[in-house]
Amino acid sequence: MQQPKKNLLFVMSNLRCGGAEKSLISLLQKIDYELYNIDLQLFSIEGIFLKQVNSKVNLLPPIKEYRYFDMPLFKALLQALMKGRLDIVYNRIIASYILKTEKNSSRSEQRVWKCISSCISKSSKKYDAVFGFLEKSPVYYAIEKVNALKKKWIYT
Repeated sequence: MQQPKKNLLFVMSNLRCGGAEKSLISLLQKIDYELYNIDLQLFSIEGIFLKQVNSKVNLLPPIKEYRYFDMPLFKALLQALMKGRLDIVYNRIIASYILKTEKNSSRSEQRVWKCISSCISKSSKKYDAVFGFLEKSPVYYAIEKVNALKKKWIYT
């Protein structure tokens, strides 16, 4: 009797370029898809490696709210106001202030993540394992927002 497939989630900012992105693509090409269902969560669906994602990978839609923290301040505020998302307006202003005033870059990133985190929902799917690729937001998202039995961080 065949065991059910394990559900795995890989989280990365984007597939623009770089060694970690290439490593993820290589890993996704080597996985046995008879044993695993693979979801890929990118914060931004872009990059030179996007065309190389295995067709058996379920590419999830980007996290809508994250984009407000990845665009110029006034554009983000205007778009969030038009959507009626006052929580995003408030947190985007706080995040900008942190980025301008916090001297320690590691602490800055952690503090900004709190702003981002308060605006995005948890993943609705349960996974056997989640892998946050690289550092910062993908790892924070994997830890805080994904329901998984195992949580791993991969830094290449």
